[in-house]
Amino acid sequence: MVYLAQLKFKKAISYFNKSLVLSQQIGLVNEKRIALKSLFDTHVIQGNFEAAESEISEIIAMRMHDVNVNFVILPEQKKELYFNTMLDDFMDLYAFAELRKNEHPSITALAYNNALVLKGLLLKSATAMRDAIHGSGNANLIETYTKWIALKQEIANAYAKGSEYENLEKSANELEQELIKKSAAFSEYHTADDVDWKDIQTHLNPVKLQLSLYISTH
Repeated sequence: MVYLAQLKFKKAISYFNKSLVLSQQIGLVNEKRIALKSLFDTHVIQGNFEAAESEISEIIAMRMHDVNVNFVILPEQKKELYFNTMLDDFMDLYAFAELRKNEHPSITALAYNNALVLKGLLLKSATAMRDAIHGSGNANLIETYTKWIALKQEIANAYAKGSEYENLEKSANELEQELIKKSAAFSEYHTADDVDWKDIQTHLNPVKLQLSLYISTH
């Protein structure tokens, strides 16, 4: 960071890359994100936008994974507070999309899709979904949901510690598919993940689509 402040970009990038490699080897997720963010900032300053786009895309993928792991186990009042801890990264994506929209229009699709998913998740109530499942009286459904929540908590803990979590995610995804089939409330809650900007496009004329994009990313 000192080298970056001194505008010694080559040295800064060298150390950021070493940090990235080490964090991946050790399994430190937050440190990996910080290294990627540092590389992104440096490449934007240098005008190396292709490298910067790759880095911001990976950062956002990590953040979306964080959201998918943690949102369902967080109380409703904590979701917005949790999201605010990662807001700067999404703001970087939106600003970068604005910068690159003419040279690389597909970056705006990434920005818009993430905005749609995030706003959908923030508006939806996991509590309402949980209450609907527990109020169904279906013992098998409730048991499956309880196992899924426990797995989500295990995944969140393993992810935070840099431990292996892929097998846990596979098991959680299998339970998730069961829940989608068994519960309309659960299925409806998860439709936010399937929203795409093209779905919005089919319902809006060009002027309204541009307005929708502006509102979703500001």
